[in-house]
Amino acid sequence: MCFGGNHAQLQGFSDSDLARDREKCRSTTGYVFTFAGAAISWASRLQHYVALSFVEAEYLALSEGAREMIWLQRLFSDLYWQQDDYVLFSDSQSAIFMVHNHSSQRHSKHIDKHAHYVRYVVAEGKLKVAKIDTKINPTDMLTKVVAKEKFECARTSLGLVKK
Repeated sequence: MCFGGNHAQLQGFSDSDLARDREKCRSTTGYVFTFAGAAISWASRLQHYVALSFVEAEYLALSEGAREMIWLQRLFSDLYWQQDDYVLFSDSQSAIFMVHNHSSQRHSKHIDKHAHYVRYVVAEGKLKVAKIDTKINPTDMLTKVVAKEKFECARTSLGLVKK
């Protein structure tokens, strides 16, 4: 890992695919967290529930990422580290909209309550969610097959090789 960058900051990235597991029809969640330009926590695993849409799969990935972000915040707090804003990036504008807009009940009424955890932590001000262009989202390499150039770019942006 190569720590660096202009300032030490914890930030996260989340992504998903839709039903890549053809046997169980489950989507893959991927998230990665960086501190000072280097990856410190990451995961790529099947979601526990079958997502019925791309937006739901992305929303579930955001919720999983939010849980990890809160855990890392607590860890960093024990180490006496604080920062002003904790940001979790997603390349799904629709999933971000669902976090902030509770009136989209028609499109989300089938989503299990536990998935709305991300709404709770955002409403409490514990983290923010923000849009990242899918072309530069480093978690793509955790959820789907990517071209060599994208893989190398993601690997570098996560501090896994020297820039």
